[in-house]
Amino acid sequence: QPQSRMILRVFAITQPAALLIVIAYLSSGCAFLYTFDDHLDQRIDAWIAQQEYGKALTTLDQLRPTHLQYAQLQKKKQHILTLSKTFAEDTLRRAQQLTKNSQWQEADDVYQLGLEKIPGNKSLESAYLDFSKQRERYLNTLHYQLFIHKAQWLNKSAGLQRELVRATPHDSTATRALQQHEEKVQRIYPELLRCGMDSLNLNELELAEQCLLLAEQLQPGDNKSLAALNQVQQQLALLEKRQPTTAIPRQTDELVDMSKQAMEKNNLKQAQKLF
Repeated sequence: QPQSRMILRVFAITQPAALLIVIAYLSSGCAFLYTFDDHLDQRIDAWIAQQEYGKALTTLDQLRPTHLQYAQLQKKKQHILTLSKTFAEDTLRRAQQLTKNSQWQEADDVYQLGLEKIPGNKSLESAYLDFSKQRERYLNTLHYQLFIHKAQWLNKSAGLQRELVRATPHDSTATRALQQHEEKVQRIYPELLRCGMDSLNLNELELAEQCLLLAEQLQPGDNKSLAALNQVQQQLALLEKRQPTTAIPRQTDELVDMSKQAMEKNNLKQAQKLF
C-alpha cells in the first residue's frame, strides 16, 4: 500500500491526466466481479460506510436485472448519488483551502483520496487538473528563483574571481576556482534562457526580462539572449507605453527582495509578476 501510494504521487506530479485514467480503470475492472455476489446489499452498505461511493455506483450500473436483489439495490442508488455529491463538494472545499494555504502535498492527497472514492467525478477531475497546473507554475517559480539567485551570485563574483587570478597568476587554486566559476556559468545560462522563453510564452514579461537580463550579463553579446530580451522589452514598452531604449528595468536585487516578500505571504501571483 505505501509503495502504490508513492507511485500515485509520482503520477500526480508528472502525469496528472494519466493518474485519472489509472484510477478509473482500476475501479471499473473490479466492479463487474461484485455483481455476482448474492449478498451484494451488505457489501453496498459496507461501501457506503467506507465512503466508497464510486465502487458502489459502478457496481450498481453493471448489475443485471436478473440479480435477486436488483430492485432493492436500485432504490439505494439515488441515496448514494446524494452522498457522493456531498463528498465531492467537501473534498473540493478542503483541497481548495489547503491550496490557498500553499499546502500542496496535503491538497494533492485530498484530491487523490476523493478521486479514489468517486473516480470519474467530473468536478473533481477538472479541479484536480487545474490544481496540477497551478502547482506546476508554483514549482517553476521556485526553480526560477533559484536560477536567479545563482546567476546573481555568479555575476557578482565574476570580477573577484578574475582579479584573484590576475593578482596571483601562479596560484593553481585561484585558476581552478575561475574555471569552476565559468563552468557554472555555462550550466546556468541555458536555464536562464529557458526561464526567459517559458515566461515569455506565459506572458510573464517581467520575469522573462529579469532572466534574460541576467543571461545577457553572464554571457554578453549572445544572440539568443539578446534577441529574446529585445522581444520582451518591446512588448513591455507597448504595455507600459515606454520606449525600449529609454526603459530602465528594475534592479534584480530589488525584484528578488520584493518577490521573496510576496512568496512569504503565499502570494504566488504577485511573486510571479515581480520576478
